[in-house]
Parts: sequence; structure tokens; C-alpha cells
Amino acid sequence: MKKTSHLLILLIFSILLVACGSSGHNMEDTKPEITSENSSDEKNIAVASSKSVEETSSQTESPYPIKNYVAIDKDNYSVTVDSMGWDNVSNLAYLNITLENKTTDKTYIFNTEDSFINGLQVHIPMFESAQAGSKSQVVWYLDPLNKSITVKDITDIEALLHVYEFDGKESHEIDTETIHIYPYGQDNITTYVYEPKDTDQVLIDNEYCTIILVGSDMNNVNYALKLYIVNKTDETMNISTGENYIDGKKIKNPPYFPQIRPQKSTFETINWLVSTIKDQGIDPSDISNISFYVDVYASGHLNDEHFFKETISFTP
Repeated sequence: MKKTSHLLILLIFSILLVACGSSGHNMEDTKPEITSENSSDEKNIAVASSKSVEETSSQTESPYPIKNYVAIDKDNYSVTVDSMGWDNVSNLAYLNITLENKTTDKTYIFNTEDSFINGLQVHIPMFESAQAGSKSQVVWYLDPLNKSITVKDITDIEALLHVYEFDGKESHEIDTETIHIYPYGQDNITTYVYEPKDTDQVLIDNEYCTIILVGSDMNNVNYALKLYIVNKTDETMNISTGENYIDGKKIKNPPYFPQIRPQKSTFETINWLVSTIKDQGIDPSDISNISFYVDVYASGHLNDEHFFKETISFTP
């Protein structure tokens, strides 16, 4: 599994290098530099950077006091949160981050895996690189999903950061660290609590997990169910699904669920193609029943007792 992950990272990084090489700009001419304030004789540090979000007209004054917060500082690399704000066009919060590679001869790749906002598990990946002796300035957007947390209410950001060394041919992991960022300070963190609605349907609820249907939606491509999932255990929870039926007819491609980390919750959307539903003679705007087999168990414990293992059936 680790080898596959390394190959994937290598492929993505190679694509990034090709994209940069095919640009019509001369990178040597356009690359910005940061000069040390301590001495004019010190060598300038090259910065691989996209334009800071704070320079765009879509921004408003940041409500977050956090600035120049060093989240990780090690002998070979550091991660600093320069500032935090939000884009009032997309209504997404973001972090301006500096990734520093302190080595003289190694390229580093920084990749986040699990991320949480106020304890809510979210998918906000960051994949960036920093050349030897350089600082990469990146903008990391935070999407709490389904507008469940307003931008001004983000008080706790947690992410698992993987650092890889890349030699031009292959990469290998050199460090893993958990980043904690508290926009208003550690004494002011809050935990996300879902507020139930009258239209919710509880699909599964036991001592191990809760799965709630919080809504459905449809466009020209997908029919989607919106779920809120809670892992009540101290284990990473896997959820797999088997055959699924809509109005009694078997539909291809069973729903997919991600892993839910211990004592965490998340929103997840599962989709069926509208065309697949119509191929069965079903009107996707008038579905009366959906059913599928659900198997919930602790990651790495497939042969142990499962948390839930039944077919669920409901009207969306």
C-alpha cells in the first residue's frame, strides 16, 4: 500500500513538473524572492509561490487574529501559518502558509491526509512541494462541507501532514506530523454539534455509530443522498456497502463511504448516475424506496465483531 502511495505521489509530482516546464514564462525571470531583513549580505531565498489571496479584490478584512504562527519547526523543514482569512465570493476560509525546506540538496513534498475543522472530518487536501533551500507560499482553502460551519466559527483546524523526500525518480516518507491551528487561540476552541432537523431520517443508530439521511439532491448527472455520519468508537471505522436497489430494481455501482476517524463525524454524499436510474425505467424525481447492505467495522479488524451488518431501507 505504501509503495502504491509513493508511486501516486511520484506521478502527481511529475505532472506538476511537466506543467511548469511547458509554461510560456521564463521561471528564472518571474520567480519572486525574499530577502533576509537581518543582513543584506545573506543569500536571497527563492520562493515558489502563487499570488497571495489577500491581494485579490474578493477579500474582506480577516476576522482571525492568527498571524505568523509556527505550526511545525524542525531541523530540516518548517510550516508557518502567515495569516488566515476568507474569500467572500466563494465563502471559503483559507490559510496563507509558508512551507520551508531547510535542506541544501533535497526536494520535499508536503501532503495532508486527514483534516478536521472543529472536530468535523473534511476533505481539504493540500499537495505542495518545496525545492532545497526554498520557501513555498501556498493558499490552503478550508471547505467544512455543506456550509455546516460558517467561516467565522472555525476555531480548531487539525491535519495529518506527510513529508516526502523526492529525488527526481521516486519518493519516500521522512516524517508525519499532526498540525493543530487555533485561529482564536487554544482556549477558545469549539466542537461541531449537528443540529437535527424534522426532515432527517436516522438510518443507523447504535452504541458504535450513527448515520443520518439529512437530504437528497439531483442534477442532470447525479442523484445524491446527503448523510451525516458519527463514529462513536476509539477505532478508525470502515463502512462498506453491497448490492443496492432503487424501487426494487438493482442498480450498478453501490455507494462508497470513506473511513471515519475515531470519535469524529463527517458529512458524506453518495451518488448514483441519473442515466443509470433511468435505464431501469425509474423516474429519479419520484423515487419511493432505496435499500442497500451496510457493513460497519473497525479498520484492520475485518474478522472481528462488526459494529453493524444489515440491509437498510428508506424513502428518500
